[in-house]
Formats: sequence, structure tokens, C-alpha cells
Amino acid sequence: MTTVIVLVTVLLCMAMPGQAQTPVTVDLIAGTWEGTIEYASSRTGPGGTTKGTLIIKPDGTWTGQAAVTGAPPANGTYELKGNVARSVILSPVPSGWGNTVTWTFTEKDGVWTLRSVRDDKNTTGTYVKK
Repeated sequence: MTTVIVLVTVLLCMAMPGQAQTPVTVDLIAGTWEGTIEYASSRTGPGGTTKGTLIIKPDGTWTGQAAVTGAPPANGTYELKGNVARSVILSPVPSGWGNTVTWTFTEKDGVWTLRSVRDDKNTTGTYVKK
């Protein structure tokens, strides 16, 4: 009897509309993302929050710009697996900071969000696709 209840429950969940997430593809994530970056202090300045723009390209590369006076553009590469991408920052980073990042993509009500977390936790960001 337990097996039948579990099977019926699984089948009902599979049949419910709106439960499936759109598959994340490179074509879907390619484009301009805008959001907020939170960063830790460095030897050149205090931590804080700022706006940022991330441009993800279909060739596996990206460029980004934080709205911090004097901040140079950043660039790197990424590899997408499922709804998560691993990114490597190729441009210089502050001394003692890491250069690897995890991006997690989610969709709600047609709006795509990218949550970015640097492996060393010195920088996080939340972006929305434009």
C-alpha cells in the first residue's frame, strides 16, 4: 500500500503545471545583467555595496564593471552545468582575494536572477537579466 501512495504522489507532482524550471542554457544566460555587488574591505579601501554590470558572452567569456570610482573592468571565463556556472576571474584581483566564483541562475515569474558568490566570500552579487 505504501508503494502505491508514493507512486501516486510522484506522478501527481510530475503532472502539476508550473513546477518545472526552464532549463538554463548558454543562449539563455548570454546578455547583460545588472545588479548589486557587496564587497569586503581591501587594502585600498573599505567594503561596501555598489551597482554592477555583467555581460555574459556565448563564447564562455564575460566582462564586468562595478560602479566604484577607479575600479577597472573585470573579465574572465565560465563553464555552465545545469543552473550553476563556475567562473574564473582573469583580470587582477585585490591581494589575498580568490579568483573563482559560483553563479547560480534562477527564474521566477519570467525574471532571471544570477546570484554570484566568490569562493573566498569577499564579494557577492545579485543580478537581474536585462
